[in-house]
Amino acid sequence: MDYMDYFEKLLPKDLRSYISILCAMIKKDLFLLKQKTADIIINSAIILTMELIVWCYLYPLLGMPQELVLPMFVGWPLISIMINLGFCFSMKYTLGALYTGYGFMEFDLTLPLPTSYVLAKYIISFVIEACIATLPLILIGITIIQYLYPTVIIAGLLPFCLLYIMNLSLIAIVFLALSFWYPNQWFENNVWPRRIGPIITFGAVFAPWHQVYVFSKPIGILMLLNPLTYVTEAMRSVLLKGNGIYISLWFCIPILILLFLVSTLWMSKSVRSKLDLLS
Repeated sequence: MDYMDYFEKLLPKDLRSYISILCAMIKKDLFLLKQKTADIIINSAIILTMELIVWCYLYPLLGMPQELVLPMFVGWPLISIMINLGFCFSMKYTLGALYTGYGFMEFDLTLPLPTSYVLAKYIISFVIEACIATLPLILIGITIIQYLYPTVIIAGLLPFCLLYIMNLSLIAIVFLALSFWYPNQWFENNVWPRRIGPIITFGAVFAPWHQVYVFSKPIGILMLLNPLTYVTEAMRSVLLKGNGIYISLWFCIPILILLFLVSTLWMSKSVRSKLDLLS
């Protein structure tokens, strides 16, 4: 306890105050989350069960090789869950702007906090809720796949969990930037067909990138320009022993870090331009 007190004294007074307020806001969100935890877990379990039936039973019956079951599961089912979570997260602010000004965000911005801390609170709360809703079920699904198909070799679950959390954070930042960058009505009506859809289609989601490149080099090269390719391939590479089948994790990580930096700057600019806030 004395060590913590000493550590806190090293921090500037304003920073200690900001951190205290941020922690209090997150605690409030966790308290509210308890009231809907059962519902979000049930909803996620239903979705995951359907995906497991399709990818682990129906597609192998149609001739999909067993060694592709888990890479494909890490593709579309997992990415679709993450993107839908990010879209629902961003719609809080889009719908809030359309119907109630900016809803609860108006109150949060009156607190003695820099805007960056308010945005960080939203992202942290989203990641916590998304992990509670999906991560245990995803790990159960991966375990079931490995049990049904012993030829699938898992490289590491803990690094996968850490990368999953990192990718959730990136998706939260991007969707928050999107929801403030575009007009609210445009975002609600057009972001899926004009932005999300094309990114998913050319993001190595429906097949490992190497297989796409072997099939069509132009399409494979095009996919290298898509940030979602590195999100997907990084999770495959860290989870599975691919023997060079997937893009190397050590090639993906620097790109993901760069995406974090660029997306954070974009989010900050889009939020401030929409709300005309000062730092």
